Amino acid sequence: MKRETPENADDRAQRLREYLDEVHRRNEESRAQRERLVGSPEVGIFWVVNGKLILLGAWLEEAKTTGRFAHYPIIHEKAWSLCQRVGAVPRDMQCDDPPRGRVDYDKVTQKFHLYADPCIIGNTDLLEKIRQALNLPPEILIQSDNFYQCVKCLGLSAGDFARRRKRDFAFNREEYMYQVGSLICRALFYYFHARIDDAENTDPLRDNEVRRLIDLQLPNWIAIAPTNGRFSRDKAIEEEIGQVARKTTRTWTTVVNGAAKRRETDPSTLRLPDRQELETAFFSWVRANCAVALQGPKGRRIPASPEHAFTVWDYVCAALAYNFQNEIAAINGYLTYVIWFQDRVDTYLEGRLCDWIDIRRRRSKRDPLAAIRAGVDLVPVDRIGDFAVNEIARQIGKPANDLLLPNRQAIEVAFFKTVDDVCAAALRGERHEEGGEA
Repeated sequence: MKRETPENADDRAQRLREYLDEVHRRNEESRAQRERLVGSPEVGIFWVVNGKLILLGAWLEEAKTTGRFAHYPIIHEKAWSLCQRVGAVPRDMQCDDPPRGRVDYDKVTQKFHLYADPCIIGNTDLLEKIRQALNLPPEILIQSDNFYQCVKCLGLSAGDFARRRKRDFAFNREEYMYQVGSLICRALFYYFHARIDDAENTDPLRDNEVRRLIDLQLPNWIAIAPTNGRFSRDKAIEEEIGQVARKTTRTWTTVVNGAAKRRETDPSTLRLPDRQELETAFFSWVRANCAVALQGPKGRRIPASPEHAFTVWDYVCAALAYNFQNEIAAINGYLTYVIWFQDRVDTYLEGRLCDWIDIRRRRSKRDPLAAIRAGVDLVPVDRIGDFAVNEIARQIGKPANDLLLPNRQAIEVAFFKTVDDVCAAALRGERHEEGGEA
């Protein structure tokens, strides 16, 4: 064991003092900034839960900017989940059950906009509380938004299984960008994984997931996601791509460190591809697929809670894609990865989908059946089948026209019967297994 010399001890002590001084300096700067901003107007989101105002605010310097508007950096759904964790709101209540709203700042007109549920807009005392809590000036624009309608406004009870939105429900710009960004971030993570692993001559099928996300899931989501027509979809997507691009360094570092940990080696010893070239190729690929999807028709209406319907859609799409690949690979003698394909089917269908249903069943009084039906209805079977054929052809190195193809209709019928069985078992609180129930 190496003995520590007095010189090394003094050096360590000096570095520790410098670190503590830097922490103290940053704390002082943060305290000074908070003192400077006290009393400044804020943007925020809020709910009225059992007559109590629940409000989260952020100064303009901390706000997230989307186009000309500055808004609170966390969307309602995510903030509600955080509030539930700390016990600030009931755990058995959904985010859109109580009246809610938000305050944005228009940087062009330099005015604050308050969008809220009709139950809030009609209560002048409540509006004054929100104004005072966020230090807003007297001249703010107050208006309703179809997106903010509580169960009372919709004429529903808290546990009603009926549609929670009006027929003209649509994603606003913030939510639309969030959904696009989540798909792109997942794809970027898998993309770096695949290219780093390819550099080490490992399994080439690791990029199967990123191809499914970019060539299939992302354009299909853009094609079916309903928007309110108050913003440009192409500009919103381009802005979200730019935001994801600014996170590539952190994603790259995470993937490289993970690869080094799996190999039990130092990250500096890995043979890595050029990151800048990978970024350029990836975002060019994303933009090309988004541009094609934007040329199609606008999204359809969704007869269920959209965030839940899209969760089911995501899992079922993934499972069906791998199921098709499994069947095509088997009939063409491409047996190397058949077990891997089947494992992915089970992961998405009997793993993630079942877990999601089980969590929804236990934590909420609302029946997830409507979201399951809506999500399954959104699955583009023909497009997934074509993707699976082209992907197997790419892996085998043969033209798609030379592949032997199984009966697609038979595969579809068997697959969706399995989906029905899995969902039914999960809704009963059971776990589905082939040939029986667990």
